[in-house]
Amino acid sequence: MDNKYQQISLHIRNEIIALAVDGMKLPSIRELSTHFNVTTITIRKALKVLEEEKLIEVRGTSGTYLTEKARREKNFLNFGLLAYDIFSLGNPYFNRICRGFNSFLEERGAGYLQLLTIPAAGKYRRAGLQRICGMIEKGLVNALAVSIPLHADELELLHDTGAPLVNINRRTKNRFPYVMENPRKGAELLYEAFLKTGAAAPVLLAPVEIPENVILGTDVIHLLTDLLNGGGVCRKRLPVFRMPDEELLPGAGIGYLEKAFAEHPETDCVFAMGDVLIREASRFIHREKRRIPLIAYSDEEPVEGALVIAPPLRKIGRTAAELLLKQIQTGKRDMEETGIELEPYQIKWKE
Repeated sequence: MDNKYQQISLHIRNEIIALAVDGMKLPSIRELSTHFNVTTITIRKALKVLEEEKLIEVRGTSGTYLTEKARREKNFLNFGLLAYDIFSLGNPYFNRICRGFNSFLEERGAGYLQLLTIPAAGKYRRAGLQRICGMIEKGLVNALAVSIPLHADELELLHDTGAPLVNINRRTKNRFPYVMENPRKGAELLYEAFLKTGAAAPVLLAPVEIPENVILGTDVIHLLTDLLNGGGVCRKRLPVFRMPDEELLPGAGIGYLEKAFAEHPETDCVFAMGDVLIREASRFIHREKRRIPLIAYSDEEPVEGALVIAPPLRKIGRTAAELLLKQIQTGKRDMEETGIELEPYQIKWKE
């Protein structure tokens, strides 16, 4: 048919607008030719139509890319991330997950992520959730990632909206796909690192725990304590020094470390969670000229002299975004996957 290339150009245009084209680069001409079962000449003619409409641009041998006009015409989606209102983006663990989520959306040219919060408890909690459900029903939110534990009736509210959902909180009984880290793996790696140091009396520095929130590494702390107790290689109880969020400023952690060593002078190893505390612990150890091993739990670049166990936080965000987009594109909710438990931990060391 003479208008075959026009049909193909229309098909590609519709896929661009419907977000079926991932990212900003089109498949190669040869791949498109195979996909549509036509000659490369027909594909070139179809792409020429889109190029004249300024939806694509051919960049020599590097390939064919969508233009800014095409980006604007895409049906950008609004992804929501449900969290407690006291749990802000300032939290390092939560921040990493958001970064991973956003990086996936940016690469796919798929949409935006907005933080949606409700109170952790009290009479306004349900009202806050109903407000978010209203946003979903009005099309202001197209899909939702849930980072907090929800009650059965609250889950029903979200399910009734018909929006694609994904869970990134360990403490919610899942009726929709979930993505989360494996805290036991993280605790085991921390414990193995501790055994290799030959130490016997560790302390742990961590941000203040927000009740019921899994992203702060609470499960990792409990499991690590169990391993230390069960192994019988150190004192019965792992001392944990927690700093309030408002005190997580440069220099603030030194006082907590001084307190830890004053109360436990036999300390010969430091576990640290959270970037500020890790850096403070490194400074303190070097200032005091103590040859004490520092074992950190973070996915940032390691500080000097620290062994770092890096949890897959960005990967959690990316995988959650990918699952939501897949549900939107296929029109399938509550997909067959019961869940994804990530274990791609990395161990980093900086001399």
